[in-house]
Amino acid sequence: MENSSCLDTSIVIMTCSGIWLPKKLENSTKKAYYIALGVILQGILFFSVILAEMAHWIQVFGDTEKTVDATVLLLSHLVQAVKILTICLKQKRIKALVAAVDGPMFNPDDPLARGILQRTVHTLSLVGRVMAASAAVTAVFWCVMPQLKPVVTLPLKVYYPFNVDTMPMFGIMYAYLSISVAAVGVGDAAENYLVAAVLVLASAQLDVLTRKLHSLEPVELVTMVFYLVCVFMELLMYCYPGHLLISKSLLVADAWYSGWIQADFKTRRMIFLMVLRAQRALCVRAGGALHVSLPTAAARIVIPWYTTICLPDVIEELRKINRKLRIMLHHDIASSHTPKQTN
Repeated sequence: MENSSCLDTSIVIMTCSGIWLPKKLENSTKKAYYIALGVILQGILFFSVILAEMAHWIQVFGDTEKTVDATVLLLSHLVQAVKILTICLKQKRIKALVAAVDGPMFNPDDPLARGILQRTVHTLSLVGRVMAASAAVTAVFWCVMPQLKPVVTLPLKVYYPFNVDTMPMFGIMYAYLSISVAAVGVGDAAENYLVAAVLVLASAQLDVLTRKLHSLEPVELVTMVFYLVCVFMELLMYCYPGHLLISKSLLVADAWYSGWIQADFKTRRMIFLMVLRAQRALCVRAGGALHVSLPTAAARIVIPWYTTICLPDVIEELRKINRKLRIMLHHDIASSHTPKQTN
């Protein structure tokens, strides 16, 4: 059994609702048809209902009790709309994450570790079915409850620019909103379960890692610690001299302030501009990307190893920080050494 099998219920529901592209259609000519069908289905069953709820909220605005009820229902559906859009737009990354669950990292050779993951998968499968069933039962009761009232109303408080209180329009709208409530409720449960299940699987992997660390031999653990110490020392051996080069090169321009501070204003201004233009830190770049300096070493130590997959983002962030530090440095020098003209 694959670890991602616990997500089958959620994936089937989202596939039927049109927000999860099946794997067999990813490179097929029918992909566009599925996307169009999903947009139409979600537009009819969900987003059109949100528009009707907005119209109802505008209609009852001013009545505190009705406004609160309409606001709670509208906000809950708006949050679900954000989840749907996130799943649709970030689906490639989510599928890659689901595929990683079936990778070698989540399939250890240790029988006890494999047992931990298998128990987690079985439990999640049961929880997924229970959540989907409970959402379906809740949707049924939600649609049946209005019929038990003295005055039968629609399952949702919505507003339409036409009369829905007379038959057969009332029956059509009642059936339409009942289908919408059932589809939206079960779909929301599937979306929430997908996120929760992935987090639980990640926590199970941490249990496996904890067990591996507990089962390490003392010699092996000491070897790993010394290896990390050697790596950090090697990193420091490269980054400290590079940082020293940057610091010393920044001090070169300050040496210009020795004797010309007593000169006339025009001379001071010209020399000061020359100093600012000549003040460029000497720095060594590793691979043309990372500055060899102590902040870089600290960042590599603090950032966990698994963020190496996001190394381009880290490099770009370091470049932004470096640019900001340069601007702040030039600003501080200009503000502290600007000549003051005396009367």
